[in-house]
Amino acid sequence: TIPADSGSGRVAMRAGTLEAGGTASDLIGAGSVALAGPPTEPSERLVLSLLAQMPPDARAGFGEAQVRALREAARRSQWGRHAIDIRLSLPVPGRRCYLVLIGGQERRSTARRSGERRAHPLLRIRNMPSLAVVVGALVGLGWLAGTLLRGLAG
Repeated sequence: TIPADSGSGRVAMRAGTLEAGGTASDLIGAGSVALAGPPTEPSERLVLSLLAQMPPDARAGFGEAQVRALREAARRSQWGRHAIDIRLSLPVPGRRCYLVLIGGQERRSTARRSGERRAHPLLRIRNMPSLAVVVGALVGLGWLAGTLLRGLAG
């Protein structure tokens, strides 16, 4: 266990898990990589999480330059802000479920979109219940809007 150091933003690790507020140098050993405080950026939390999941001997091989490169790669791969960003936890008995709806300007390249469509096709058996709910909700909203408009017009 690497003990937590209150106030300095250091990390506590137990059995390969990362606990709140740490520095990358805590995870890589004697390196001089450090944070000014607890990680607040998602990319920094990602770097710390990745380092915490590595075997200690692999983690010990990381120097300051490698951690800087890892931080930069994590920063570039993070999602940006979206015009629509809705995240919900759904109360399903016995399960932990969530729903994320994001939307905004398309910035991915054609090649990346094509690859993602092949890797994650929309029409899959496991997507059908979700698609049925979305289509049902849209039909229901259309029916309600039509009913309301007819009521106002007539």
